[in-house]
Amino acid sequence: MANREGVFNRTEKSILFSREDVLHKLKCSADHYPQAIAEKFPHVLERVIRLWHSSECADYLNDLMKPNGSGGRFDREGFPEKAWQELFVLLQYHKKAIAQARASR
Repeated sequence: MANREGVFNRTEKSILFSREDVLHKLKCSADHYPQAIAEKFPHVLERVIRLWHSSECADYLNDLMKPNGSGGRFDREGFPEKAWQELFVLLQYHKKAIAQARASR
């Protein structure tokens, strides 16, 4: 669950990551904050944040973006359109972050 303060742990009712923490970690602008993911799929955003500086993050995001049915995954209902868009933006930000990290080595 999320609100303007951040991403919450539903069972413990505590903030996992503040909105500012998410923006800072992902190095994205406020208008690209993944609001739909934070609100409806906080576990997804939590995992993205924890994996952010690894290649596993790209694998995870790519797996999430596989369509249901017709050759895709059958073990989930899928995401609303807004969440799909946010996943795509996160994947682009992640590619940029990894490229920058490699260039700075």
